[in-house]
Amino acid sequence: MDLRWHQKLGVKIAGICLIFFALLAFSLHWNYDNVRRQMIESNERDAQKLAHSVKASILTFVLGAPEGGALIKDLVVKLNENLKGVAVHITHSRSLDLQYGVDPLELAEHANETLSLADGNERFWEDDENWRFAMPIKSVAGCGKCHLAPDGSGQPVPDGYTLGVISFSASMKPMNIRLTQLRADLARNLGIMSVLFVFMALFMNIQVARPLRLLLAAVQSVARGNMETRVNIGQADEIGRLGDNFNTLAEQMEQSFNRLKTWNIDLAEEVERQTQSIREIRDRHKAIIDSTQRIILTTDNEMKIESVNAEFDVYAARSNMPIRSADLVGRSLFAFLAADEKTGLQNLCAPILAGSKEPCRMELDVELGGGERSFILTLSPLASLSGDVAGLVFVLLDVTDKKLAERALEIERNKLNAIMEGMDAAVTIIGRDGKMTYMNNRMEGLFGKDKMGAVCWETVAGLKERCEGCDAAFLTGRASIEVKALNGSTYLATHAAITDIDGSRSLVVVLEDITYLKEMEEKLRKLSITDKLTGLYNKRHFTERLADEMGRALRQSIPLSMLFADIDKFKSYNDTYGHVAGDIVLARLGRIIAESIRVHVDTAYRYGGEEFIVILPGAGRDEAMAVAERIRTVFAAQVFRPAVNGVEVEIVKTISVGLATMEDGEEMDAFIERADAMMYSAKKAGGNMALFS
Repeated sequence: MDLRWHQKLGVKIAGICLIFFALLAFSLHWNYDNVRRQMIESNERDAQKLAHSVKASILTFVLGAPEGGALIKDLVVKLNENLKGVAVHITHSRSLDLQYGVDPLELAEHANETLSLADGNERFWEDDENWRFAMPIKSVAGCGKCHLAPDGSGQPVPDGYTLGVISFSASMKPMNIRLTQLRADLARNLGIMSVLFVFMALFMNIQVARPLRLLLAAVQSVARGNMETRVNIGQADEIGRLGDNFNTLAEQMEQSFNRLKTWNIDLAEEVERQTQSIREIRDRHKAIIDSTQRIILTTDNEMKIESVNAEFDVYAARSNMPIRSADLVGRSLFAFLAADEKTGLQNLCAPILAGSKEPCRMELDVELGGGERSFILTLSPLASLSGDVAGLVFVLLDVTDKKLAERALEIERNKLNAIMEGMDAAVTIIGRDGKMTYMNNRMEGLFGKDKMGAVCWETVAGLKERCEGCDAAFLTGRASIEVKALNGSTYLATHAAITDIDGSRSLVVVLEDITYLKEMEEKLRKLSITDKLTGLYNKRHFTERLADEMGRALRQSIPLSMLFADIDKFKSYNDTYGHVAGDIVLARLGRIIAESIRVHVDTAYRYGGEEFIVILPGAGRDEAMAVAERIRTVFAAQVFRPAVNGVEVEIVKTISVGLATMEDGEEMDAFIERADAMMYSAKKAGGNMALFS
């Protein structure tokens, strides 16, 4: 039998009440079991406390007493007299029965007492009317004085042996009385709750189900078009207010329905306006498609051509093609293709027809008008309003002229590459970021093929920043600089700016090896500043270097000393033994001076004739005097052997040295004159000495 919705609601309410009633009954039953379990646990704890208290008394007062057994019996008698509802019973072990005889009053009353005598474990149990707890009394140190082992050997009883069991029995009657009262209370509460649930179910049916039935009937009436339907709940509660809200809503719907009749006319006019707008958009769209310089055609999913733009006719006329766009519409695209072309097109279209939204591209070479033309075909899906693929859009772009231009460009590029590869110089092309985009064979051989894409100035010169030539070439179009490369060679790097097809600027860098030229230049420079006879610097370089050292001494506030030396009586030696012998003396002194000064710090010069100067940066009076004395003593120890009329003679030569340390604000000429004056003072004083200004 089918029930109406309100009857089903009543059944559901009754079912919910029954579920709540079952849950309540289960809860009360669980509460009863929980109380019973707590009472059992409480009695067990009380029995254990009493038993352990008795055990503690026995161990405290009976241990070591000869009359211990009598004391325990007296204790049991007094416990039975004084404890209400609790009975105490003592059971002997086999050892005590053998030693003192069997007492019928102390035999085991329950199997659990026998088990406790055997294994020495405590036990708690309940029978029909009592709680029972058995607690073993075990021997400890000292019990062997009075008690013997159970084997009849006469040996003292061992420690830990169960001498007896004290059993406590408590009546269950008080607990059973309390539980009986609790069950009666639970039954009464369940009766009351069942009555309440019945009243609740009746209330819900009257106050909820009936008003909802009226409200639903009204809603169904309105749904059938009866906008004047209203409902009267007759209740001043939430359901009553819901009925009032329904009446208000029904009234508003009736008004809206009347307004909707008027809007239908306006809507029809708006649809016509929108349709006209769609026509205008379609016409503009067609005009745009027809004006593009690409051939565009659309097909359905079966490759039947649906539309072709006007560009096809323009291209057909220019290419002397007999077919026109009107000849294509309505025909299958496959009809104009060879078998292999048809297969290729099917493979190209398959992913899009399968649902892919990504367009496909391919290049086609077609014989048209007596020549081959190149096209790029772009294939895209034509989506329906539901988003499914309704057809395909083919876009053909003639790229024949572009490919011819690319071929011509490739030929010119090959020519340029041949020229660059044939050059004896290393050539590379770099972008704005300095990364090398091209390297000829010479460049790869010098710096490695794996450097393609590396930064030029880091690869060639090991620099952290770009060369000045890069910035200059990007600004002026051309620049040349000398570059000291990581491989030890020196190159003349010529930078020339070029403009790429995309309008970006790059640099062609040509590296010509000028290492040999730089070495020759350095040799010539050294020859121009070096005295050939002594190997020391000459007077021209002395002037330049002294100016630099004086400026550095002023900037860094460090001392600067000068040593001015002259060979004593050298003119007489030269006149007597000849210029060749004199040159030997000059060369020897030059070598001694070079060996006596600091390398890369001090510098020595042949100032003129037999005069020599040493510049001592950072040296004060004492340091300069030490250098002068070292040169003077080493030179004075030299023995020269010039020949006179074919006979060698041994000659010792000496030098006079003048020393000066630069003073604040002193000019170069004044500095030199002070050292020179001290040298002449040393000569006048007899020579072979060093004097300081």
